[in-house]
Amino acid sequence: MNKITNKVIQRLKEKDEDAFHIIFYEYKPKIFYLAYKVTRNYDDAEDCVQEIFLKILKNIHCFDDSKSAFTTWVINVAKRYLYDYVKLRNVHMEKLVLNPLIIYCKGVQNNYDKEVLLSEIEKEIGELSYHVLMLKKGYNYTFQQIAEELNIHPSKAKSLYYEAYKKARAYVLEKEKDYGNKDKK
Repeated sequence: MNKITNKVIQRLKEKDEDAFHIIFYEYKPKIFYLAYKVTRNYDDAEDCVQEIFLKILKNIHCFDDSKSAFTTWVINVAKRYLYDYVKLRNVHMEKLVLNPLIIYCKGVQNNYDKEVLLSEIEKEIGELSYHVLMLKKGYNYTFQQIAEELNIHPSKAKSLYYEAYKKARAYVLEKEKDYGNKDKK
């Protein structure tokens, strides 16, 4: 039986701790299930659950029962958080393997990986340009989507992308020369 009534939701909007406990214990198993499916790690899923409930508490004022059921709203908050979690996790991978012509998430050439740490690329092109590059090449975002994600103008996203791509490509080509020189020795 669903214990979540409009009265409990109103109390939550008023930051009532007991109302939060009721909602937490009602939805924690569902949210943990979603988080574990996404993270495939118990500790990460637990962390996500905590963050999701903080988001629910912070954004409870946005809930409108005329637009959706409370359960639907809670699950949507969880899904949006998990979507962002996965996106950020993928953007901050430890390594990005690059081929000399285009940036890919994985690639092997001449029987060895040409690995460049993401931190090297980020240092070379700057944080904002790095995020633009990752969203464009890693996720095939449009410049409009990148602009919305990073809160910049689409033309700015486009110019940052081309500048970042040019610098990153030059950096990778220079690294490739270094690899080639090491192989000859």
